[in-house]
Amino acid sequence: MSDFSSNKDVLIQELLQERDEMFQELSRLRKNDNRVLDTLEAKNKKLEAIVAKKSSKLKS
Repeated sequence: MSDFSSNKDVLIQELLQERDEMFQELSRLRKNDNRVLDTLEAKNKKLEAIVAKKSSKLKS
């Protein structure tokens, strides 16, 4: 019975370790997503300004 108990403890430790690694990876990916989103939003603002400027030139 002791073998079963120790195997169970090892399995639990391995699962907890795997969960922690997955959580860290998820956190890293979320940070990357936010950086990409911020970059794309800034680029979008620049392009909108260019379009607005060119549009006003066409209307003049």
